[in-house]
Amino acid sequence: MKSILSFLTLLTLFSGASESYSATQDALRILYIKQADCVYCDELDKTLQSSLISEKLLGRFSIETYDLSTDASIELPGLRQLTLSELVSEFRVVGTPALIFMNAEQEPVLVRQGRQQESDLIAAMDYVESHGYENMPFSVWLRTHK
Repeated sequence: MKSILSFLTLLTLFSGASESYSATQDALRILYIKQADCVYCDELDKTLQSSLISEKLLGRFSIETYDLSTDASIELPGLRQLTLSELVSEFRVVGTPALIFMNAEQEPVLVRQGRQQESDLIAAMDYVESHGYENMPFSVWLRTHK
C-alpha cells in the first residue's frame, strides 16, 4: 500500500491510516520500503516522527511508504511503471528498511538500507537537496560535510 507523508501527516500515517498525502508538488521524493516484523523499520518509523526530521521533511520531501509484502505499482520517470518486486531488484535492495531518495527529475540518486539514525537521515536529505550526488558518492560527501 502506498502512502505519501509529510510533516503534517506523520502521526496519521503511523497510526495506521491508508490515505495518500504529499508535502508539496515540488517536494523531493523518498521511497520507503518496509515490512511487518522488522525491528529496524519500527525504529525508523519513530525516527521519522522526530522533530528534527519532521522539520527537514516539511515542504521539501515527501515519503511514499511501501509494504514489501504487497506488489504495489510504482511510477518512475518516463511514465515507467515498476512493481515493488521489480523496483527492489533494480535498485539492489537486500533488506528493510530501505530508503530510495529521488532527485527533482524523479531519478534515484541514493539508496540507504538498514538501521538509520536521525543524523544519517538528515545527512542523506542534505546530500540530495544540495545535489551532492552530482559531484561525489555519498560516503565521500559525508567525510567532507561533517
